[in-house]
Amino acid sequence: MDRDDPAARGGAGGLTGGLGSDRGDDSDGVSCVDASQKPDQGLEPDQGPVADQGPDQDLARIHEFIELVGLAARSPRQRERMLRAAGAPITGASLTLLRWIARHGSATSSDLARWLDLDQSTVSRQLRPLEEHRLVSRSADGADRRVARLAPTEHGEALLAAVREVGLHDIGVALDGFTAAERRHLAELLDRMRVGMLDAQVDPTGRSVPPARKSCAVDFS
Repeated sequence: MDRDDPAARGGAGGLTGGLGSDRGDDSDGVSCVDASQKPDQGLEPDQGPVADQGPDQDLARIHEFIELVGLAARSPRQRERMLRAAGAPITGASLTLLRWIARHGSATSSDLARWLDLDQSTVSRQLRPLEEHRLVSRSADGADRRVARLAPTEHGEALLAAVREVGLHDIGVALDGFTAAERRHLAELLDRMRVGMLDAQVDPTGRSVPPARKSCAVDFS
């Protein structure tokens, strides 16, 4: 995994992004799910014969969980729900730009187009609400005064913090019933996994492999 990928470093919208459900509402406005109803299409990972995986069953269960987190993080419906809960006046597309700008400290519109594989006109359209609501500011680039650099304002940072709080609340709901020790142990295991994913190398076939371990042999001669 690329250590320079902001998504790999966590932060707002990493594993905290929108795990809550928005599949139905009761009369009090609280999200609920009828167990007899089929979940929203597009938020369920492919279901394989996990029970028949043998020694790979644990890996299959972990893979299924990671797929679910990834689907939730990419779901427009989940992003809009989080923005609504945070009281944010922008769309999920504009939120994505704000997150990338904040993670890098500043960025140009060309940077955003390259990082997100978008055309310049799309970036400009999605940036407009951020500027209208004073969530980002523009300043001349130090190396080229013709280029404008975008940076999050205090309002922008506050909005990201509010969205992150919604994500943390979602995780807290998912972990309801866990003891403090269980939550701490889970966090430690996930952190070890994150480090392992970041440290993994790629072989010529494209498969990830564990990092090479340095030999610590001692010469006693």
